[in-house]
Amino acid sequence: EELEHLQTQRLANTLDERVVRFANEKRNEAQQIKDIVRLKQKFPKDLFQELRTAFPVMIAGIRDYAEYVPLEQGLFDLIIIDEASQVSIAQAMPAFIRANKVVVLGDRNQFSNVKTERASIAVNRTYKALVLDQFRQETTPDERQLNQIGKFDIKTSVLDFVERIANLKIMLRKHFRGYPELIGFSSKFFYDYQLQAVKI
Repeated sequence: EELEHLQTQRLANTLDERVVRFANEKRNEAQQIKDIVRLKQKFPKDLFQELRTAFPVMIAGIRDYAEYVPLEQGLFDLIIIDEASQVSIAQAMPAFIRANKVVVLGDRNQFSNVKTERASIAVNRTYKALVLDQFRQETTPDERQLNQIGKFDIKTSVLDFVERIANLKIMLRKHFRGYPELIGFSSKFFYDYQLQAVKI
């Protein structure tokens, strides 16, 4: 516990030092970033690099990648997508392009993306055909790749899409938020008794 506490302090000190240095030495850039955020504009690449130096960890909505973050492959070391059953692969693609690695967290027994459920089948089919045509122009796909491209669909969640390509899949079995009486029902009927309620 003492070692963990010291490591936490060390990390906080490193992050705080970056922010303080940025605030003191990059006042002009800080003001430019403030204006861009306030006006909801797309970041220029050089200014975004300054922001990443000061803030190596960022929390953003899934749509923010397409709207504000520069289009650059591998811009982030790691992107974590939470509640992935509620995010379509079409919504997540801008984040995927900008990531070296992606961690996807989700539960298919929870709500799906309500907006994509109401999406037009005809429009969806058109976009899907365009993606497939573009893929065929750039490469000679095999059947496995064609099957995966078939999942590139506004109605397909990120969770469903990455299931075939995931390097690791685990289920979190300890449940902290709900009382045993409540989570016991879900555990029995949806998770085959695999959830363990930890809250007393």
